[in-house]
Amino acid sequence: MSAMPSTTPCARLLQVIAMPYKIAEQPFTISASIGVTLYPNDDANPDALLRHADQAMYIAKQYGRNRYHLFDPEHSRRLQSRNAAQERVVRALHQNELVLYYQPKVDMRHGTIIGAEALIRWQHPQRGLLSPYEFP
Repeated sequence: MSAMPSTTPCARLLQVIAMPYKIAEQPFTISASIGVTLYPNDDANPDALLRHADQAMYIAKQYGRNRYHLFDPEHSRRLQSRNAAQERVVRALHQNELVLYYQPKVDMRHGTIIGAEALIRWQHPQRGLLSPYEFP
């Protein structure tokens, strides 16, 4: 007897679901997209757990049929943080908090200006003038 390859419960479930069925002698096949979140790794309340599993299911659907996706709480937190930071930069743009500076480029041998670099800075209302490296 040969050993079966070890697979996750979700992968085994997808294999069983994908098996052909006959109804009234008519063959049918179906596929599923499964979203999974695990408690206590995802220590959200019950409503949030359902939303997280739903989000994972939609990610599985994006990658094609007959797949599953495991919700990653840490990845979700990083993504939310990045989205909030991007929204804050967009708001800064709309509120005219981004300032353009020109820095001359100098030929040091001849002491002449040969061009300029355009530098963007953020005049943050609480943190003051920020360089792009300090943007969230």
